[in-house]
Amino acid sequence: MSNEELAYDFSPLLKVYKDGRVERLKGTDIAPPSTDPKTGVQSKDVVISQEPAISARLYIPKSTTTSSPQTKLPLLIYFHGGGFCIESSSSPVYHNYLNGLVSEANVVAVSVDYRLAPEHPLPAAYEDSWAALKWVASHSDGNGSEDWLNSFADFQRVFFSGDSAGANLAHNMALKVGCEGLAGVNLIGIVLVHPYFWGTEPVGEESTAPAAGPGGEFISALWRFTYPSTSGTDDPFFNPGKDSKLGELGCEKVLVCVAEEDVLKDRGWHYGETLKKSGWKGVVEVIEAKGEGHVFHLEDPTCDNAVALEKKIHPYFWGTEPVGEELTTPAAAREYMAGVWRFACPSTSGSDDPLINPAKDPKLGELGCEKVLVCVAEKDVLKDRGWHYSETLKKSGWNGAVEVIEAAGEGHSFHLGDPTCDNAVAMKKKIVAFLN
Repeated sequence: MSNEELAYDFSPLLKVYKDGRVERLKGTDIAPPSTDPKTGVQSKDVVISQEPAISARLYIPKSTTTSSPQTKLPLLIYFHGGGFCIESSSSPVYHNYLNGLVSEANVVAVSVDYRLAPEHPLPAAYEDSWAALKWVASHSDGNGSEDWLNSFADFQRVFFSGDSAGANLAHNMALKVGCEGLAGVNLIGIVLVHPYFWGTEPVGEESTAPAAGPGGEFISALWRFTYPSTSGTDDPFFNPGKDSKLGELGCEKVLVCVAEEDVLKDRGWHYGETLKKSGWKGVVEVIEAKGEGHVFHLEDPTCDNAVALEKKIHPYFWGTEPVGEELTTPAAAREYMAGVWRFACPSTSGSDDPLINPAKDPKLGELGCEKVLVCVAEKDVLKDRGWHYSETLKKSGWNGAVEVIEAAGEGHSFHLGDPTCDNAVAMKKKIVAFLN
């Protein structure tokens, strides 16, 4: 037998030869942990388990070394993609991506390095990911083995995310959290980027798209290759719509990101719709990048759609308790907002007066309209209040539809200061469409 005879050919991911040799065609390069010169983000590798071999790369933003006193930051657990058979937490593409994300979002991150198929077929990656989560949770009391997590991570603000197969892992881990719990951890949300889901019956445009032909056959075959003991493409690990426990998803919000030219696009939309009907009590949003393919944001992280996607991971509302990124808002800015309100309304009960903090209004669900459009600006100190208003309104019992749009790179009332700029024109068109 020639040592070049193929048993499996999953190009452009990997090839497996009949003599047992595995040749990975991509995802084998390594970037060492470092202090990123562009963002100031620091990273280091840690061993979670010797046997099985599980590790992770930890990231902390520059603010952890420059802010005093130190405020604990949201914690992101990231699962890399690669069809469960290529890539790692130290791949340059993921190292660079997380440096940017950690800096932009001002979070602490743990990028999990799980074992790969075919040497370690599924469910190994699921088992490793859960073991990693339990290791992370062991730091929730501030006495874990890793000081970065003890010192900087807020375990009441935890998020899971991943791309492709990593998004599959993020979903399944969130479901396990909902079903079994994860002591010390409050999972707020998950972000699924181009999730690797499939199924026997086509959804959306799959019956007429490339998914109906070689693309779909490749996906099905790769799944069976990485998970030899699977029940098939309707396995709940791979087709969440077939999971009777979907409604127990252990978080309160989900963001699904799909790409127009991705063969997996319709699965992301289908996941969003199925989740809404499952009995789950949270809020799910699906956003689609036009003209883009699978994991485009990793291949060209500076393109407009990739930048918009990252900024997505100015109504005048306020409140006593910070929301979103307000924990990192300078104290002077927060005091200014509260001071203006008290000056304008001397008889107010304070920043939690329902007139300035709608979330404190028990009558919010009686809002007398059927739809709401909230426009926020990325650099506006009030941005997170707009998003918070939307989320609170959705949970209030109000029966209408609310949408939030965010202008990247803009500040408060930018559309008045420069009404002809691209973002102002785009916002005006959105408002016109809303009125029509």
